Amino acid sequence: MNRRPFRQSVTHRVCHNDIMRHWCVSVLLPACLTLVSVGRVPANEVEPAVAPPDSSLRVGEIRLDLRDIFSAEEVAAATGPNRLLRRTMNALHARTRSWVVRQELLFEPGEPLNADRLQESARNLRALGILNRVEVVPQDTARDGRVDILVRAQETWTLSTGINFSLAANNDLRWNLAVTEKNFLGYGTVVQGVIGDDLDARYGRIYLRQNRVLRSPWTLELNYDDRTDGYTRWLGLSLPFRANNQTWSFSVRAMDRQFRPRWYLSNAGPAGLDPARWQRLYALVPCADWLVRSEVLRRVSAANEGRIWRLGAGVQIYDLSYDLGRGLFALSDGRVADLSFLSAPGQPLARDAGTLVWPHLIAASQGRRWAVTRFLLRYGNQEDIPLDPAWELRCGPAGPAVGSTAGYGERWLLTLGYSNWDQTGESFWVQRAAATACLGGDRDRYHQVELLLGHYLRSGRGERPLTIKTFLEAGHGEGLRGDQAVSLGLDRGLRTLDVDGMAGDRLLRWSTETGRALPFVIADILQTGWGVFYNGGLARWAGEERALATARHEVGAGLRLGATRSGNNEIIRIDLSYDLGGEAGLVLTTIARGFF
Repeated sequence: MNRRPFRQSVTHRVCHNDIMRHWCVSVLLPACLTLVSVGRVPANEVEPAVAPPDSSLRVGEIRLDLRDIFSAEEVAAATGPNRLLRRTMNALHARTRSWVVRQELLFEPGEPLNADRLQESARNLRALGILNRVEVVPQDTARDGRVDILVRAQETWTLSTGINFSLAANNDLRWNLAVTEKNFLGYGTVVQGVIGDDLDARYGRIYLRQNRVLRSPWTLELNYDDRTDGYTRWLGLSLPFRANNQTWSFSVRAMDRQFRPRWYLSNAGPAGLDPARWQRLYALVPCADWLVRSEVLRRVSAANEGRIWRLGAGVQIYDLSYDLGRGLFALSDGRVADLSFLSAPGQPLARDAGTLVWPHLIAASQGRRWAVTRFLLRYGNQEDIPLDPAWELRCGPAGPAVGSTAGYGERWLLTLGYSNWDQTGESFWVQRAAATACLGGDRDRYHQVELLLGHYLRSGRGERPLTIKTFLEAGHGEGLRGDQAVSLGLDRGLRTLDVDGMAGDRLLRWSTETGRALPFVIADILQTGWGVFYNGGLARWAGEERALATARHEVGAGLRLGATRSGNNEIIRIDLSYDLGGEAGLVLTTIARGFF
């Protein structure tokens, strides 16, 4: 792939007022939200308050009770084909090795009994994605003050062989045939082979994830994608935080990629025809990039009480290039246009082509309160919901002084991630934010901010609660590359659109859905349900002549399917949707991804 020189000799002085403003937004805002949220009273599903370790009580024997996918009682209660199915699933499934479970436990015999460690251990086991109905509970206390601990869990069906697909409103089909084993030979290793079609290419993938390499605390991931338009190769090695009192974490990642991403263009730009046109406009622009990133974090707060604070540092080297050739590209609307203007000085492509070197400092904080619930994000299986705000900030120089060739002068790069869940009675509120900002001269500056506010209301407990889900999402960007645009469509809340039916640097969407699990569970492994919904939204580029009044609105209803005894917990949605504007009519969509 040919690389074109985009670097300029002009340098720009960093605007210190902008740095201070972004520091206030990036540091003070999450800190204030943290202080406001800490005092909230936990509800009835919150894990019990944690007391300091009682030195008079110590951990005794640790007993494991790992049950089959179907218990002996469930097999005996079944008849005919159902009994055969249950026996077959139990027989074919590889039982989880006891050491896989024990190495996730954060306590050992003889240690002081600490209820916090028991709860953390249960979360670790659920996070493996291979166990369900996990309990880590103390048993009777012996005379010598030792308390036996029972670890009880149920195996899940971890071999997934099937077709995942999504059918968009324009009949574009994305599919993949995947064979995934999340618990290979009972060792907790994820092995996956995939073939499929995404938006613009056919691909094959091999993926491996070893949660604990050679029974160590280290995690190893390997991935290779072979695509008709290139390839993607990456590997990662990490020592993640597995306990609140863990002192250090470390990660290193390397990636190499060649592909043709969709480069979204403004309908009000040089390649556009009508600034009022709402459909996204794009071209496939060949791209090559590689990345090396390494980070280390250290806990600086108390080990067993109060909020958890971590500080660290990292370095990222990212090389990016595009091949514009002679500049002529086929557009999504059928035209051929000259896109050589993308390499002009001041354009985002010209700004970012080259090598970015980014040494940065890291600050992160999270709380200790959790809720264990069900029927919130999926059907049936246990879900761990953090009830304290968590945020992570990265900040550092990214200009020529540290070795960067991309950009025009000295600049600083900041990223911020924030998330929080609140529970009030049967309701859950979720808030999420993600922001990236580059500070420097006029031609170097850009930013992207995405915000999500969601509310889950459940009426009634048991196996069939009525749920009402409502979301509001907003996004704003400035100076973004075409492959950084936010899109609105099938994966992001509007089922009557294509996967990326609208795109730009501005986004606003809202949705509400009411649904309930049905009393029908297919073969006791597939929970059925229904949902009715209303969605609306708009995505556009700055400069396009489209106001909020031109937003798209749709209504619909459909079937919900969720595996109750499988490591794959995504809810499948099969919907009939109707565009209230009358452009799309009645549309059948099937999706097993996205956040609704």
